[in-house]
Amino acid sequence: MANNAITGRLWNLWTGFLALWVTDIEKEHPEIAYQNSIQSMIEKYGKLKAASGRIIARKLDVEGRLQSAKAELAKGHHPVERRVGDQPG
Repeated sequence: MANNAITGRLWNLWTGFLALWVTDIEKEHPEIAYQNSIQSMIEKYGKLKAASGRIIARKLDVEGRLQSAKAELAKGHHPVERRVGDQPG
């Protein structure tokens, strides 16, 4: 148990030093931070655009199936009604 706690603390210390080092580099070269931020936003935009496309495609698919079902109901050729009507009774 104590070994895991020590390892965790050493890891936190290491990541803290690494974060300080990166912060110092970004202070000396702010364009790196801006470029990383812009790149992150571009990646998020791409993921959002793809997700939006999938949602729109799904919506169009559902609307198409709904219209087909409505047209079939209007014709009176609903599969459930046909099956109920075909049963001997």
